[in-house]
Amino acid sequence: MDEYDEKDPETFDKLVVDRNVPKDSVGVFTARAKETLTIILEHLPKAISRHDLCGRDYGHSRGVCYYLNALRDYLINRFPVPYDTKRKLARTLYGFITSELATRSIFDLGTACFCLHKMIRKKDVKGLELPWRPLYESIIRFELTGDQSKRVNVLANCNEDLKYAKSSLVRLVPKARHYFPKTATKEIVDLLLPKVEPHADSRKHLALLWLFLPVKHGKENIDLWFPKMMEISEWVTDSVSFSMWLKLWGRLAKHNVGTFDLSPYLPFLFTRYLQSIKLGSGNPNKASQQGFPTTHKWLLEGCGGPDGVMSKLVVYTLHLPRCRALLANFAQLTATYFHPSNSGRHLRALAQLLAGLGIYYGRRIGREKRGDSKYSSQYHLDTKDAFFVDTMLPLAETAVYSKSTMMVSSAASHFLRNVANVHPEMILPKMLQEWIPNLKNATQSHRVMSALACLGGLGDTVVDRRVNPSGCLSLEDILWLGLPGIDPVDFMKSVATMTMYTLLFYSVPLVDARGAARAERRAAGGGP
Repeated sequence: MDEYDEKDPETFDKLVVDRNVPKDSVGVFTARAKETLTIILEHLPKAISRHDLCGRDYGHSRGVCYYLNALRDYLINRFPVPYDTKRKLARTLYGFITSELATRSIFDLGTACFCLHKMIRKKDVKGLELPWRPLYESIIRFELTGDQSKRVNVLANCNEDLKYAKSSLVRLVPKARHYFPKTATKEIVDLLLPKVEPHADSRKHLALLWLFLPVKHGKENIDLWFPKMMEISEWVTDSVSFSMWLKLWGRLAKHNVGTFDLSPYLPFLFTRYLQSIKLGSGNPNKASQQGFPTTHKWLLEGCGGPDGVMSKLVVYTLHLPRCRALLANFAQLTATYFHPSNSGRHLRALAQLLAGLGIYYGRRIGREKRGDSKYSSQYHLDTKDAFFVDTMLPLAETAVYSKSTMMVSSAASHFLRNVANVHPEMILPKMLQEWIPNLKNATQSHRVMSALACLGGLGDTVVDRRVNPSGCLSLEDILWLGLPGIDPVDFMKSVATMTMYTLLFYSVPLVDARGAARAERRAAGGGP
């Protein structure tokens, strides 16, 4: 039997039983699912080769649309796909996406991109290689102007279908990029890098270079483009382009730990980031008001802001002494801006940065513990090293009581939750000693709200014995003290309270202890 794409390989039978299908129907359901996958694998390539989009509504004469929808439903229902079948389907879908046929049905193009994205997103399909040039040319087809653009809009059922197809194509590239051949880096650099110059017309080529450029093929390939790209990043000043650059450097740092040293460039990147969030210290970068051309913004789908991207760069260079020194200086400089009395445009940026640092720190530690990291263990972060917690925890403790809901719910609680899974002994006892008295303090309502919001984020972590063995000792106090938070007059407080209770009740098994008490009385001879 082929191996399936799950860490614990599943058969159709196990999957069906887990979904509470009646036992007498398991065999029929299993056979039907396998038959569906076989039909898709056999007839989808034939429909594509016939250029038959709609087909006929009987037998195996159906068109591409029918089989793509069937495959989409199959994947949404999380049925397992054998690796050999996945490779064949991936090549078939990629051929359809990069063909002229796909432009005749924009919606089918989006469906095919969705299916391929679902199959290759785990980056574990061995033996699969996808040429980059056909996908590049497919995206270029949508980079049209004037009458050409109007013609493409007419081909689409509506403008929303066109947006869906564009978004699906762009989101597919980061996953397909892992399957580009090793020669792709040089070919992409030779094609696009000479077209990137300091003028507005080069933004399209800059976005395409950021989108397609692989960063995993060793230092020799990185040296082909990195010096020139660093030089270009100095004159790119708008916030969208800066986010794009930071994401590229974050990717580079993540996939080249111990291979490529970013230490000499970190001071420049930290300085540029500080300029971008405009804390009010020094002269802000006036050129950052220049916008990215709207006609090319669709190429940056999923790029995000510079704050979450900066956190990825910081975490994956945290093993470098230069990064640690810069992070300590950054924390010292920005400490006052996390204070609850401060407000302004910088709060959103700092909140996203704080949340991102916790998320990526937890992910990196988790991958290293599971053995999923591909770099040497000498570059692993030591969980006994308290530098990261000592540096960032004071900022999170201050942010807990911020006036900004985003800073409390989306930043501080997310940071504390992720870091508490790695360092529970440094986070949970200290925070519980602070939050439980806050729940009793009715005269400081903002502290009650902050405690409820954070307990709503960390509720399951607090009572998880694998993370915090002594957490259940605080459970009774939290449950009793949280009851006044259910207030029909204060909607936000009630939502925070019910979120906390929901997490706690999902995490702690509720049992009827009366049965155990009766059994003890009977054993002692004390009657029923």
